[in-house]
Amino acid sequence: MVKGILVGFGILILSLCSIIIPIAHFVTVPGGPFFAGFVGIGHVKESSDSYGIKGMKFGSLLGLLVLLVAGLAAAVVMLLLDPSQKITVIMWFGVIVFTLYTGSMATLGAMYSSMRADRTADSTTEETTMAEG
Repeated sequence: MVKGILVGFGILILSLCSIIIPIAHFVTVPGGPFFAGFVGIGHVKESSDSYGIKGMKFGSLLGLLVLLVAGLAAAVVMLLLDPSQKITVIMWFGVIVFTLYTGSMATLGAMYSSMRADRTADSTTEETTMAEG
């Protein structure tokens, strides 16, 4: 699970770095967490959990990692720059919203990827059974 979370986090960072690319950032930044969940869950070992449980585990762990990193960054900004109370509230609100958005979209991406992988595996099994029979 750790490898998948790190892959997803790397994809998330790359999507945030693409904010400087004109026009493309309208697609890559909002879709980054979904794509991180979609690709990241593929690097997780197979488990007997349903696709919903796998997606929830993956999304919550990726959200937790984002909360730790964004919270640490916000704390460093508070210590170094000493912002006003208004800026501090806005900054922590952004951390909370970004964490929830990332976790929920990564959950949806992981669930969709798991469902698609299960459907592909089922159709391959059916084709093999028909060919043998």
